Amino acid sequence: MKISPYDRIVTTQQGSFRGVPGGNPTQTIFRGIPFAKPPVGALRWRTAQPAEPFEGVLDCSRFAPMCPQRAFEDDPMHALMPPPPDHGKAYRNVDWPQNEDCLYLNVWTPDIEGSAPVMAYIHGGAYTNGCSYAVDLDGEALAARGAVVVTMAYRLGPLGFFAHPDISAENGGFSGNQAIGDVQEALRWIQKNIAAFGGDPGRVTIFGQSAGGDMTNRLICSPKSKGLFHRAIVHSAGGIHTIEPEPTLAEAESIGIRICEHLGKTVADLRAMPPYEALMAVNNAGREIGLGLRLLSPILDGDILTRPTCEVLRAGEELDVDLMCGATLGDAFLFSYGYDGFSPEAIRRRLTSDCGERLPEALALLGDDPKEAERLRLAANTYANGRVWAKNEIKKGRKPMRIFSFERLMPGDNAGAYHAADLLYVFGTLERCWRATDPNGFVSADFAMSRAMVHYWANFAATGDPNGEGLPQWPVCGADSETMIFDDKGPHAEKNPGGEITRRMIEIYADNIK
Repeated sequence: MKISPYDRIVTTQQGSFRGVPGGNPTQTIFRGIPFAKPPVGALRWRTAQPAEPFEGVLDCSRFAPMCPQRAFEDDPMHALMPPPPDHGKAYRNVDWPQNEDCLYLNVWTPDIEGSAPVMAYIHGGAYTNGCSYAVDLDGEALAARGAVVVTMAYRLGPLGFFAHPDISAENGGFSGNQAIGDVQEALRWIQKNIAAFGGDPGRVTIFGQSAGGDMTNRLICSPKSKGLFHRAIVHSAGGIHTIEPEPTLAEAESIGIRICEHLGKTVADLRAMPPYEALMAVNNAGREIGLGLRLLSPILDGDILTRPTCEVLRAGEELDVDLMCGATLGDAFLFSYGYDGFSPEAIRRRLTSDCGERLPEALALLGDDPKEAERLRLAANTYANGRVWAKNEIKKGRKPMRIFSFERLMPGDNAGAYHAADLLYVFGTLERCWRATDPNGFVSADFAMSRAMVHYWANFAATGDPNGEGLPQWPVCGADSETMIFDDKGPHAEKNPGGEITRRMIEIYADNIK
């Protein structure tokens, strides 16, 4: 279905929306579509509720405010995991509006007849930061390849992950996974309404990076996701052998009780506070009593997540969807940032659950120098995340996966193939980066590789196979660990990239999954 370029109005079950022309005026962009009731007042910390229908035509020319969040510079995690270089430059000194009324999505429509595949993106940001319309997250290039592109918001930090018995009592007996519930509600909105935008509700691909990739893992393991999507792409978070079991609802509720006791407030008191004040109060209390990331994590609430994600993936019992998974070469260095040394005991703890009975073999491979051993382990894990998962899918008799590794060392500085660098290429937004105009920045090969990646991702959304005319062949990942590499040589497949230590570590990890 093509949208009229004259009025650009789409009418859905919810109501009518007026979009605006894209950079290519044959496309239409709809910004700030509400997919859920505003999670304010009594709905703070409640599961997302469907948006109300409305009369008239809603103007969708502007993005909605993003979820309240603390600035990277003010976040204690910043010293451990700083924002990627280009992401930090794009956001610094920009006054993005924030509002607790933040559950909105954006739609880019292609200029095609008929029904198009849908690509629904979940942004990253460590579950604490980010938004659905960052400068590198523009849907026009993918839409030009024939996809309807959706980017969606979800609640962040303590607004998105907070459990308490009082909340559970009013919420059907569960709480704590508000953020995941937000994305599931957005996906339900897509199922009900996307056909009016020219999208095929029977061909929905979810994809996400970092926290968005981690959430993608959880979504494919959630019984409440059944029928909401059909394919999934995990960027920089597909670690089947590294995902830890989620806290139980009881454990998460006990954290909520401790926070309220520390603050001397009830849930009702916290709901009466302005959103940013409540967010900071819960965040600071959690830090003061030593909770760390446990305050900002998905939990086994018994509703959205009923079994540990690692258990479901290892058993090969996630939803029957087509899968792609990959990482950037710099992911490992991000997650090791800030550490100045590693004890043999710490390395042994990290490796024990991954390697099982083959732990002595892994320790011998990594050597005696603790810091070097951890560097080698992290480097191996960068390659292992997808390949171990793919090997396990084969072992469990499931569909073969496509695996990728982004290794283009970004030109213009020494940032390397940093965490999130692949997004500029997948979304075709290189020209929005400072490297596009720097004399030492992007070259024609970068733009060519970006066009190829856009094409691969759109093809996968359309058919479940990224391959297409004029593209280097992308094989499935089998026992020989075929991986698609995106580096200075452009897209090309390699068997067992990463060297002999990586190959043997992946063999050990895969062998340990029962």
